[in-house]
Amino acid sequence: MDTITIELYIDNVELAHPLGSHTGIHKLGFVYITVKDLPMSLQSSLGSVFLAKVHYSLDDEKYGYKAIFEPLIQDLKRLLDQGIQFSGNAYKIAIWQIW
Repeated sequence: MDTITIELYIDNVELAHPLGSHTGIHKLGFVYITVKDLPMSLQSSLGSVFLAKVHYSLDDEKYGYKAIFEPLIQDLKRLLDQGIQFSGNAYKIAIWQIW
Protein backbone atom coordinates (compact mmCIF):
# COMPACT_ATOMS: atom_id res chain seq x y z
CA MET A 1 0.00 0.00 0.00
CA ASP A 2 1.09 3.56 -0.69
CA THR A 3 0.95 6.32 1.90
CA ILE A 4 -0.64 9.75 1.91
CA THR A 5 0.88 12.46 4.09
CA ILE A 6 -1.57 14.88 5.70
CA GLU A 7 -0.97 18.08 7.64
CA LEU A 8 -3.28 19.56 10.26
CA TYR A 9 -3.40 23.18 11.29
CA ILE A 10 -5.60 25.35 13.48
CA ASP A 11 -7.00 28.81 12.82
CA ASN A 12 -8.98 30.68 15.49
CA VAL A 13 -11.56 33.17 14.27
CA GLU A 14 -13.29 35.90 16.29
CA LEU A 15 -16.91 36.09 15.13
CA ALA A 16 -17.85 39.22 17.10
CA HIS A 17 -16.38 42.70 16.70
CA PRO A 18 -12.66 42.24 17.55
CA LEU A 19 -12.50 45.51 19.52
CA GLY A 20 -15.84 45.11 21.29
CA SER A 21 -16.56 44.22 24.91
CA HIS A 22 -17.33 40.57 24.09
CA THR A 23 -14.01 39.82 22.41
CA GLY A 24 -13.05 36.17 22.81
CA ILE A 25 -16.51 34.99 23.83
CA HIS A 26 -17.56 34.12 20.28
CA LYS A 27 -14.23 32.71 19.11
CA LEU A 28 -14.14 29.43 17.18
CA GLY A 29 -11.22 27.18 16.35
CA PHE A 30 -11.14 25.57 12.91
CA VAL A 31 -8.91 22.56 12.23
CA TYR A 32 -7.99 22.00 8.60
CA ILE A 33 -6.37 19.08 6.79
CA THR A 34 -4.21 19.38 3.70
CA VAL A 35 -2.77 16.53 1.66
CA LYS A 36 0.97 17.16 1.34
CA ASP A 37 1.47 14.66 -1.51
CA LEU A 38 -0.43 16.77 -4.01
CA PRO A 39 1.51 18.89 -6.52
CA MET A 40 2.51 22.27 -5.03
CA SER A 41 0.10 24.11 -7.36
CA LEU A 42 -2.81 22.14 -5.88
CA GLN A 43 -1.65 22.35 -2.25
CA SER A 44 -2.13 26.11 -2.24
CA SER A 45 -5.64 26.04 -3.74
CA LEU A 46 -8.66 26.33 -1.43
CA GLY A 47 -10.13 23.17 -2.95
CA SER A 48 -7.29 21.20 -1.35
CA VAL A 49 -7.90 22.47 2.19
CA PHE A 50 -10.47 20.40 4.08
CA LEU A 51 -12.28 21.37 7.27
CA ALA A 52 -11.80 18.57 9.82
CA LYS A 53 -13.20 20.06 13.03
CA VAL A 54 -14.77 23.17 14.56
CA HIS A 55 -14.67 23.85 18.29
CA TYR A 56 -15.40 26.65 20.73
CA SER A 57 -12.01 28.24 21.47
CA LEU A 58 -12.69 28.83 25.17
CA ASP A 59 -13.03 25.05 25.56
CA ASP A 60 -9.27 24.82 24.88
CA GLU A 61 -8.57 26.35 28.28
CA LYS A 62 -11.52 24.74 30.05
CA TYR A 63 -11.03 21.11 28.92
CA GLY A 64 -7.56 21.09 27.36
CA TYR A 65 -6.46 20.11 23.87
CA LYS A 66 -6.51 16.39 24.64
CA ALA A 67 -10.27 16.37 25.27
CA ILE A 68 -10.99 18.73 22.38
CA PHE A 69 -9.03 16.71 19.83
CA GLU A 70 -9.81 13.18 21.05
CA PRO A 71 -12.57 12.51 18.45
CA LEU A 72 -10.33 13.71 15.61
CA ILE A 73 -7.38 11.66 16.91
CA GLN A 74 -9.60 8.56 17.06
CA ASP A 75 -10.66 9.15 13.44
CA LEU A 76 -7.03 9.53 12.37
CA LYS A 77 -6.06 6.35 14.21
CA ARG A 78 -8.89 4.53 12.43
CA LEU A 79 -7.50 5.80 9.11
CA LEU A 80 -4.05 4.65 10.17
CA ASP A 81 -5.33 1.14 10.96
CA GLN A 82 -7.81 0.67 8.12
CA GLY A 83 -6.47 2.94 5.39
CA ILE A 84 -8.70 4.45 2.72
CA GLN A 85 -9.60 3.40 -0.81
CA PHE A 86 -9.74 5.64 -3.90
CA SER A 87 -10.82 4.28 -7.31
CA GLY A 88 -9.84 0.73 -6.44
CA ASN A 89 -6.40 1.66 -5.06
CA ALA A 90 -5.88 1.19 -1.33
CA TYR A 91 -3.81 3.75 0.60
CA LYS A 92 -2.59 3.88 4.17
CA ILE A 93 -2.46 7.19 6.01
CA ALA A 94 0.99 7.85 7.50
CA ILE A 95 0.89 9.61 10.88
CA TRP A 96 4.30 10.75 12.10
CA GLN A 97 3.44 12.93 15.03
CA ILE A 98 0.41 13.83 17.10
CA TRP A 99 0.91 16.58 19.68
